[in-house]
Amino acid sequence: MLLRRLKPMTVNAKFSTNSSPLKGVTFKYQSSLPSLPVPSIESTKLRYLKSIIPLVRSQEEYESHEALVNDFFQGQGAVLHERLLELQSKSRNWLSNYWDEYAYLTYNDPIIPYVSYFYGHKDLPHHLQTINKNQIFKSIAVINSVLDFVDLIKSETLPPEVIKGTPYCMQSFQRMFNNSRFPLKLGQDSNIFHSIHENDFIIVIVQNNFFKLFTHKNGERLPISVIHKQLLEIINLANSTKKGEAVGLLTTLPRDQYFKAYQELNKSPTNVASLDQIFRSTFILTLDEDQPITYEDRAHFAWHGNGENRFFDKPIQFFIAKNGYVGFIAEHSKMDGTPTLLLNEFVNRELNKLDQEKYLKSLTVNFNDKLAPTPEKLPFEISPNVKQSIVDAKLNFESEFANHDVKVWHYNKYGKNQIKKFKTSPDAFIQMIIQLGYYKLTSNVVPTYEAASTRKFFGGRTEATRSVSEESLKFVSTWDSPSITDSERYSNFHEAVKSHINYIKNASNGEGVDRHFLGLKFQLRPEETPHELFSDKLFNYSSTWLISTSQLSSNFHDAYGWSEVNPIGWGLAYQLNDDFLHINICTRRSSGNKSEELWYYLSKAADEIFEVLTNFENSKASKL
Repeated sequence: MLLRRLKPMTVNAKFSTNSSPLKGVTFKYQSSLPSLPVPSIESTKLRYLKSIIPLVRSQEEYESHEALVNDFFQGQGAVLHERLLELQSKSRNWLSNYWDEYAYLTYNDPIIPYVSYFYGHKDLPHHLQTINKNQIFKSIAVINSVLDFVDLIKSETLPPEVIKGTPYCMQSFQRMFNNSRFPLKLGQDSNIFHSIHENDFIIVIVQNNFFKLFTHKNGERLPISVIHKQLLEIINLANSTKKGEAVGLLTTLPRDQYFKAYQELNKSPTNVASLDQIFRSTFILTLDEDQPITYEDRAHFAWHGNGENRFFDKPIQFFIAKNGYVGFIAEHSKMDGTPTLLLNEFVNRELNKLDQEKYLKSLTVNFNDKLAPTPEKLPFEISPNVKQSIVDAKLNFESEFANHDVKVWHYNKYGKNQIKKFKTSPDAFIQMIIQLGYYKLTSNVVPTYEAASTRKFFGGRTEATRSVSEESLKFVSTWDSPSITDSERYSNFHEAVKSHINYIKNASNGEGVDRHFLGLKFQLRPEETPHELFSDKLFNYSSTWLISTSQLSSNFHDAYGWSEVNPIGWGLAYQLNDDFLHINICTRRSSGNKSEELWYYLSKAADEIFEVLTNFENSKASKL
């Protein structure tokens, strides 16, 4: 997620067991991964000044700001930079001293919709439709494949990510399961971690009731027939019990309000014990009554549903709809999207490989099996104060999502395979579609964020790519001009792409400007007055992400998204799939923005760019 407001830093995390040493195949590169670098003053200054050129209104404004930047780096900035280098010399990842707290754990807005992100799984192929459309069969298949993935982490046989010969940090995979976020104190959340080796159950939520479903007995994995038996028992228990109080709705509250509700919950030892079981569970799976069909339905289902039958503080959570559709949501504080994408890709590959006849036979339940564990319902004691908090949470949830306008741009005319034929980066290509579509809508460019992964470094997470450049401004501002040729449009497009690729490459190498400035700001001592650059209007506007973008692509997914970052901005989560492009467009209705209007102009931009590039390439070929 993106930069949040500056707050005092504290580090709080509870571990129930000592972390096991990094070993085996999965973590074999961890000890040799490079430390996160600190960019040089000169490179940050040059890159930052270049990034603001499209945002200034005059040469005079630029020169005035350039003088302010030079003054900062010649004085206080140089001192702060030396302190940051000193910190970097003692830490394998200097940013991790601040990032989780700053970006997530001291952030007060509800994590739904403002922090967590979601995926939705495409339907299984037709020969697997008996599994695909059956909520129970689909649920067991998901549980089984996730447990297979957990086993790979337990045995440290999950292959490490190596991209173009470069190993990536696998630390996040130790934090995915058997843990939870929780409100530690007012204004401060934390995480509790349990070893994936010590627990043997997941949580299943049905009709707001929480159940333990046992996955292991005496350390051994239970067969899926026993999982099936327990799931049927859970459904029978849920149907014979009244609908539970929506305790999970509390996790949709602003965090200060949830802290107060959490304190009320914890006045009951029964509730403390039940929450502890939720925290300890490997992951959560819910059974919902929804039957999402359209792309927008599926996005809303995977993102939030009706706010009930969920526990959004849990980092790994799958939702199975009545019609078998699968949604997933990830709590963001301790891991970014690439590890969860790998998990969901694994689950989908396993489901797509199923032999339907053999799978259904393996589900055969022996109801006389006395040795099979019995699932357990987790009790909650709901005081009047907690009940009122649940009512407040429901009202807040409904208000938040009534204000969110979501439209899914699912573009079938071409995808990544066709884009590659233009010998250009598919990611930069869709970034230019976004820039041109937005310019057609507003006749303007605004600060645009794209997440760049820094996982090639130990503990690496993200850096900001500033997608708006001199080159992209020239590309979009001249595109519709009748006085330029398609040859010039072609050239301007490729120059914009080249600039974007250069920035994201530097950002992925730890050479972006935004995390460096953040690190410098954190080196200020309490008695020191910040340089006026930190309060400068243009400086702060340049990182006001009115368009927030990020790519996590899977040919198995037909939903992926999250919210806008700024109240008047846009959240554009996109996928580059082999044969289609997909953008989840999200904005607040209160901003005056309309997602359907941007949807229209994205289509225009995608059509026109493809037409110009195709015609120009064909023209070149005909002259040979």
